[in-house]
Amino acid sequence: MNDSNKETVVNDAFAKRVRRHIIGRMRDYYAIVSPGFEACARQELIALGLDEGNIRASTGGVTFRGRFVDCQRANLHLRAATRILMRIDSFTATNPRQLEKRCASISWELYLTEGTRPEIRVHSQRSRLYHSDVVAEAVRKAISGCWTGSPQISSTDFQQTVFVRLSDDRVTLSLDSSGAPLYKRGMKQGSARAPLRESLAAAMLMCAGYDSRRPLVDPMCGSGTLSIEAAMMAKGMAA
Repeated sequence: MNDSNKETVVNDAFAKRVRRHIIGRMRDYYAIVSPGFEACARQELIALGLDEGNIRASTGGVTFRGRFVDCQRANLHLRAATRILMRIDSFTATNPRQLEKRCASISWELYLTEGTRPEIRVHSQRSRLYHSDVVAEAVRKAISGCWTGSPQISSTDFQQTVFVRLSDDRVTLSLDSSGAPLYKRGMKQGSARAPLRESLAAAMLMCAGYDSRRPLVDPMCGSGTLSIEAAMMAKGMAA
């Protein structure tokens, strides 16, 4: 078998692993939502056809279970969410060595491009691992060990982020699936004074019972955020 055929076999095997463990696997995802509007995001997920029994609202977000395509649909269609996180793993760790060992057992090559050094965001409460820099370094070292040689900073413009949450010594690892915040719809070139986030405007309309079949009157129209969100909802446009 020549080198070209060997490379093809390796690539095919890797693609199968991605399909099995990433694309086809049922896993938990977490939609970050401004506190108070969790019910709006929950209803949006139900409207997308996700099982209502697998959707759980909590303060500041909504957890839902699905496949990777459901995560893509959530990023495309959710109006009230600001970011969607892919849950990777959850385990107990009380010291840096234990944390690094558990993180090193994860197949990071399925989630990150080789050589990527992701931004690590840490939040810790009621845990013995409380120093964010120590936690971030342990996770970063575990990720670097997935590839041979010395990993270099990714040359891509997209900065991948890994979220590490510790609560009562329980570690939850998540991967950012959204990139730029979802309230950045990509339509406005600048911002007005006292801007209103698009996600908040959409949630306000939903909570107010906005009916797209009736006219909308916005007496406080500044940069037109509420009007634009209402028009997108009326047209059935993806957020």
